[in-house]
Amino acid sequence: MFAQYAPLASWTVIFLALLFALINAPLEELLWRGVFPDHFPHHPVLGFLYPTICFGLWHFAPALAKDSGMDGGLLSFAGGAFFMGSLWGWYAYRYKTILPTTVSHVFTNFFAFTGFLYVNWFS
Repeated sequence: MFAQYAPLASWTVIFLALLFALINAPLEELLWRGVFPDHFPHHPVLGFLYPTICFGLWHFAPALAKDSGMDGGLLSFAGGAFFMGSLWGWYAYRYKTILPTTVSHVFTNFFAFTGFLYVNWFS
């Protein structure tokens, strides 16, 4: 999506996407992959599986609040979040750090938010 919309987007869209990514990703990482593995380091269900499922479900809320207008719709959005949350969750649980997952999440959100903002607010 980024490749499709980035050339059309203004610097305002790019700036807002970066700002949103820099705020949203670290906060989600702290909650889902920081708190749970920290409190349940030897319990894979509560330290990894539960926050991974909740992270995927968490992404239904914005998609249900407003149709994003993006290709793939609700299931694509939540499914992608669940898939990435699984990867990030495993890494954070296994290696006891959220720094790499936070950086990856910021980049992922930046690319996603660029298309989302352009389609919904600026096109």
